[in-house]
Amino acid sequence: MIKKSSNSTLSNEEALEYLLKASHKFLPHTEFIPLKNAYNRILAVDVFSDINLPGANTSSRDGYCLKVSPKKVFYEQTTLKILHKEIHAGHTINSLKFGECAYIATGGILPEGADSVVPFESAELNENKTEIILKAPIEKGDFVRPTASEMKIGEKIAAKFSKINPELAGKIVSGGTFIVEVFKKPIVAILTSGDEIVLPWEKPEPWQVRTSNPTVMAMLVEKYGGECLDFGIAKDTGDNMLDLFTKAIKTADVIVTSGGIAMGRHDPVRNMFSKLNIESVFQKYGSHYRPIFYSEYQNKPIFALPGTPQGMYRIFEKFVGPYLEEMVERRIEN
Repeated sequence: MIKKSSNSTLSNEEALEYLLKASHKFLPHTEFIPLKNAYNRILAVDVFSDINLPGANTSSRDGYCLKVSPKKVFYEQTTLKILHKEIHAGHTINSLKFGECAYIATGGILPEGADSVVPFESAELNENKTEIILKAPIEKGDFVRPTASEMKIGEKIAAKFSKINPELAGKIVSGGTFIVEVFKKPIVAILTSGDEIVLPWEKPEPWQVRTSNPTVMAMLVEKYGGECLDFGIAKDTGDNMLDLFTKAIKTADVIVTSGGIAMGRHDPVRNMFSKLNIESVFQKYGSHYRPIFYSEYQNKPIFALPGTPQGMYRIFEKFVGPYLEEMVERRIEN
């Protein structure tokens, strides 16, 4: 008989909160992987920039760079002489004097003396194309991306426990990191039990049924960020379940069983727990989410779920899935 925990009196929502906090005790190992392969993975460390971005004052528009200082603004109809030099991305010119301007492409580095940019649509060329005439006022700093305005050397650009998405990946790689340390996906062992169930490719007898639980559980494990290992179907009698469980506990980070946890005489999971003196940390019977059993053995979390496909699915979605996410993502505080 498994000793019943006082946590079994918790409501479903209180039980979920309890389990989410309990998951913080189990932090998977980390690994280094290429950033391009890290979509939806969780950072295991803070990431810092090794550069200023941009590394110099650059133009945010195609147009003409100029020097507004010592004035604060150039008004409409101001005329500026065009230098016969062009600034493309990755290139610049030596300097620019007050009253001069030079063509600059988006991303081009402003030369010494330049402090503003006039977009093409805000300027008009004179007849011989030697000057531009402003069609709108330009203030100092307009259309300029200042040095280090996006990130600074040593700045934290991604925090530990952040989930990597394309936007964050772009920032990380711009800051000089292309191999990231992430938490390994929790390895989840699934074990199914029941003399009445057969594998999907087997034709069942009238007293048998093809099991859908391993297929569905594998997809649920992947959905919630884990990596599934299927240890097969255990018989209701003998030490088959114990043998499979012993192998699983050596390999996986989390153990999830389906079936064999009710009050029946030959429920193998329940009998195995009694034999190993595994006491429940949390279990619920007689509720919409039943039966569910949670314990910890050899510093591994263990879930035992019902064998009925509907019951297994409902409880996995309610408790096990959020638990797996919380193991790594740390969305709540203890």
